[in-house]
Amino acid sequence: MLKSFEHKILFIILILITLNCSKKNSEYICKIVNIQGNVYEMDDNKNIISLLKKESCLKASSIIKTDNDSFADIQFNDNTRIRIQEDSIIKIDKFYQGITSEKTRIYIELGEAFAKLDNILAGKNIEIETETILIKEKNAEFIVSVSADRITKVAVYKGKLNYSTKINSEELKAIENKDPKTAEKIEKIINRNKTLEKNEIIEITHEDYTEYNAGISKIINLINSELNTGDNDRGKSQEILKKYTESLEELTRDTKLIKQGKLTDKDWDKILSSVKEGKTSLDIYKEDKYIWEIKKIKENPGLILTEKNTAITSDTQNLYISSNSNNAIFSINPAIGKTNWKFFDKELKNIYSMATPYMNLIILGTPDKIFIIDINGNKIMEKNVAGGLSYWSSPAISNNKIYIPSSTGIYEFNWESNNLIDKIPNISGQLYISADSDNLLIFDINLLKIKVYNLSDQEIIWESDKISNPAFMAPIFYKGKIFIADNTGYIYRFELKPNNIKPDILKIDSGVIVNLIINNDILYFLANNGYFYKLELAPFVEPKKIMRLEFTPDMNKFLTKKLLLANDEILYCSDTGKLFVYNIKSETAELISITENINKSPLISSPVMIGNVIFFMDRESNIYKRFKNIQ
Repeated sequence: MLKSFEHKILFIILILITLNCSKKNSEYICKIVNIQGNVYEMDDNKNIISLLKKESCLKASSIIKTDNDSFADIQFNDNTRIRIQEDSIIKIDKFYQGITSEKTRIYIELGEAFAKLDNILAGKNIEIETETILIKEKNAEFIVSVSADRITKVAVYKGKLNYSTKINSEELKAIENKDPKTAEKIEKIINRNKTLEKNEIIEITHEDYTEYNAGISKIINLINSELNTGDNDRGKSQEILKKYTESLEELTRDTKLIKQGKLTDKDWDKILSSVKEGKTSLDIYKEDKYIWEIKKIKENPGLILTEKNTAITSDTQNLYISSNSNNAIFSINPAIGKTNWKFFDKELKNIYSMATPYMNLIILGTPDKIFIIDINGNKIMEKNVAGGLSYWSSPAISNNKIYIPSSTGIYEFNWESNNLIDKIPNISGQLYISADSDNLLIFDINLLKIKVYNLSDQEIIWESDKISNPAFMAPIFYKGKIFIADNTGYIYRFELKPNNIKPDILKIDSGVIVNLIINNDILYFLANNGYFYKLELAPFVEPKKIMRLEFTPDMNKFLTKKLLLANDEILYCSDTGKLFVYNIKSETAELISITENINKSPLISSPVMIGNVIFFMDRESNIYKRFKNIQ
């Protein structure tokens, strides 16, 4: 079965093409031969330089970033191939070993890559590394991944490879400066190759690596101290090194550092199916062997936050907190709980919208301005707008462009020229918008109507009849129909057809402000009464009450909270201080207690997903992560 399946993978059915990039310019080292979704080139400061396309040639020191549901296939001069999968940041560079031996180094900072390096030339000329592991000689097809919480994994599908654990020691550099031969011998002991065979998988965490590195450095420091007291006698140096060799070797053989396992053909079926779609794959086979855990991040950014006036968003690395009570935007590294930067401006007043990451920028709207901020917290531009964003409405992204609603129109931001273009003038009232393919779905609170604007034709192609009451959410599109719920107690379903503007209307127990989610013909929502419901769309008759999530319901609070659909789960931050998780497949719901939330502080805003890790916060600005761990 495995043999027939492997023919389905893109890397095995790719037609080898001649790579001319290197002939045009010696700086070009590889070429993108296939692409899906949004793939970018970044500079050393992680600013996006360009949106990459098929046939793009890449120079040395290129940093590549892929969005969620995006991937890129890269081919080198020797026809070896790498697939960079979704939510990844990878650097491709050149280096020289000796005077004439040129090599390509692929550094995986975040995410996952599937490498087909199954010829001798590739094994010698390409090295792949993470912060913890260096993969050297190889004649294999294999996967390397680095998760958001800095766990490195390597799994071999075919062939075998040699790897070593990296060492970062200032003490070793000091020895190298005065006694290169002794330093070289130490490196050989530390960097002794280990072999990974077909179907084997290894895993090393950042915490274990840090502890290992500290242990190695401690021994090297002892060697360095004794060398400093000696007289640079070669025999004395050898004697000192011999004294500590056993300790170094014992550390490098420590089986607790690197966990090793075996994969079956059935495991590879699941993994390769995920690889084919460009998805993160090395956890998928252990779905039934993993359990979810929640841990609090040790550091706290020290912010005072409120439930009603705080909204949390994220990109592939950081959290972005819009805080009206602090009158500022914060960028937080959730892995360590550290504040990257705080954006405050004298013109920044009344923050009632979420900070929206877009390319290497942050888009923020207020009732009278639009701010464009870069990912380092610097203001790029601001624009006065009459009737900007309020009621926590958000921009929408379609075809790599971002659209920002205001009561004077919807602005399109041109990333290349840093311009705001008013695309849809003369629209009055607070707007909530979403994007579907080439259309913007717009709800106008003043008119109580939904409009569908076609971005290619630049015209409104459909407009609904009025609904009964205001809705504080963007419409969503599903299988030819548009859904929205109002704040009083009705869900509306419109068919997107010419001359069909009247909705099917369903009366429910309570109004809805939190976003709607539709999955497999079922609509899920949290009502203003604090209860979570499911509604089968085929009959569209009566929703089923599942569980109460909020015990102090507040419409203003609900404006900043969102349900998160992550894989087969719907998650929500409850005011009980617990995390709500509903499994769509098993139809089980629970409010999960958080042991480290001792004060049962209410969870605020929305959970976000970075890589495969869910991050969320409480009112005391404690950051928690929910992740899969080995059972």
